[in-house]
Amino acid sequence: MVSAKTYKMIQAETCITRDKITRYRGILKLYARDKKLQLLQATKLKSTVSRKLASLEVDVRKHREIVGKDLSEGGKKLTYPGADCGKFCLAISQLQASEIYAAIFHNSDIMRQLLNKLYYEKNKKLKHAIELQLEYSDLSNECKEENGGTLQLHCEQQQFVAQLQRSISKYNTAKAIRSIYLSILHILQKDAMFFDTLLNMLKEDQFSQCKAMLRMTVMGQLATENLDDVRQKYKRMTGIILRNMRIREQTLNSVRCQVQDLWSCALSLVRVESDTVFSRKDIADELSSADEVLEKQLISLENICDRIKETLLVRSYHDLLSRLEDQSKQRTDLLARLNFNTKNRDSLLSKTNHAVQVLEGLMHSKTAVEHYKAQECEILEQIEIEKKREKDLKELKKIRGELFTNIRAALQNINMMLLCVRQSDTKDTTKKKDVGKDVMLKKESNYDQEDTELELESLAELEEVDTDVLVLLAKITRKISILYNMSNFDLKKEKEYKARYFYQTYVSDYNSNWILGSIEGKELRIGLYVEHEMIDATVPTRDDVKFRSRQIIEAHI
Repeated sequence: MVSAKTYKMIQAETCITRDKITRYRGILKLYARDKKLQLLQATKLKSTVSRKLASLEVDVRKHREIVGKDLSEGGKKLTYPGADCGKFCLAISQLQASEIYAAIFHNSDIMRQLLNKLYYEKNKKLKHAIELQLEYSDLSNECKEENGGTLQLHCEQQQFVAQLQRSISKYNTAKAIRSIYLSILHILQKDAMFFDTLLNMLKEDQFSQCKAMLRMTVMGQLATENLDDVRQKYKRMTGIILRNMRIREQTLNSVRCQVQDLWSCALSLVRVESDTVFSRKDIADELSSADEVLEKQLISLENICDRIKETLLVRSYHDLLSRLEDQSKQRTDLLARLNFNTKNRDSLLSKTNHAVQVLEGLMHSKTAVEHYKAQECEILEQIEIEKKREKDLKELKKIRGELFTNIRAALQNINMMLLCVRQSDTKDTTKKKDVGKDVMLKKESNYDQEDTELELESLAELEEVDTDVLVLLAKITRKISILYNMSNFDLKKEKEYKARYFYQTYVSDYNSNWILGSIEGKELRIGLYVEHEMIDATVPTRDDVKFRSRQIIEAHI
């Protein structure tokens, strides 16, 4: 029979192993996966080795057949490869297998290079021999022609032979080049197959590693979730146990108080002979009921303690208090950790709120950008219209500036043409006979002063050219009004009618030519030839000169 203690120990060990299995289940799965991968690699190696062995068996059979044929045909003594080159064998004899392989490979490369050189020299000598044969045939033909012999058939035959040899040499060179390129292609195909297999293996390894990483992450998440669940379960159990312990302590204290009261009451009781039997029976019944209650409470307490021992994995009741103290310490640590995590959570929530605000701002800016992009075509069209308008305004400004400069130059030219026009300040001379000598002299001096002033004013106007258009217009209008007043003479009706008719025809022809253009590419030159006679009041006339000379003569007489 197995005792209860041993049974509890076995149960505790099984619980520990179960926990270990649950903890290290992921590690066991990884170990099983590694075993599977090793088995797969071993099977792949086995298949590759079996293939290589099959190919080597075929090569050995072929080699044996060749050796058998050589023995049956020649009967010569066979030697191992490399027996002829003793120096090379002596150099290789004290090396390892990998070094021997490298040396043989290097020697084979050197020999292949020498063989290629010999082939090249052979082809070169063949070409030289063909050229010599051609020269020989040419020289022989020349000799025969000089000697007078005509062997055309022989010459043609020799030429045909030379061409045939050339074609054969070209064919051999092409064949050799083709064989070289075929060997290169074969080597490149092998390399491509090797690298393709390498890439496939790397892809498979990457895929398996990604799967393993995913499984590890899933297992880690499950382990963390399981750990959180276990922690919460233990927290609940510790709370329930502490609550039950407090209740049990309270019940035990109340039971002890009741027992002490009953014991004191039992001692103080006075026994009566008539009531002894009934009192004994009552006391026995009460004691038996109290003992049964205590036994039940003790049994339930033991069961609770056993459950606590099983859950806390404690062997004896003495270690239970220390384990509970450890649990309380862990509880305080976990509460501190909870406070720290709550603080971190609050900080993260504040950061998330800030990020949400930033995101809303970005979304608002994004909407503005989208609105700008939606109206981008219209904005670009408006910009192009404004640019075109600016360009047109610049051209119009340029045209109007040129027109303004032309108008100003024309006004300056008109002003220069009307330079001699002055406003006459002199009054009409009265023709009187009784004028004094001193009065005539004064008038002469006045005329001379006026002439000099006019000359000075004209020179000043020539030197000072006005650039202001309004000033020029004012001067020109003033001078034209002077001219108009000077030329305001009466005409006859016939001359006035002819002048008006000529002017109207000139204006109508000019307008029609300007609107409709020239007729058949020829411009119509219609104009008025008018001779203007300008009378300046400052310039003395012939009558004035005669009158002045007469006055001077009279004054001197």
